[in-house]
Amino acid sequence: MSFETLIYIAIGLFVPAAAAGATMAILHWRARVPPWKLTILHGLLALGGLANLLTAVAGRSTIGSIHAIALLFVLIALGGIIVVSFHVRRRRPPLPLIAIHGTGAVTAFVLLVLYVLHVIPE
Repeated sequence: MSFETLIYIAIGLFVPAAAAGATMAILHWRARVPPWKLTILHGLLALGGLANLLTAVAGRSTIGSIHAIALLFVLIALGGIIVVSFHVRRRRPPLPLIAIHGTGAVTAFVLLVLYVLHVIPE
């Protein structure tokens, strides 16, 4: 697949992942535990988006802004793993951790869209 196609697929997967993530964040703020099915859906959609993004980036011969955006997504994914580790241990993740994960994810997504729209240079 072409670079552009992989990026568009990544964006298409990140959008519902963000919706699921926002739903989970609201539940956390209301002191409710999100259902596991929603957590798994969020993780799988985000992981699929990240896999497509990294596949697209791996095919680039020169390092550019898309690599920095991909790195930000990887860091956000690591933060997501930390959040899930709290769920596995049946503990509530700290709200600041959820806020950082969500804010970072939204920032990375906006940067990716700006890159696709050629607002951010290669």
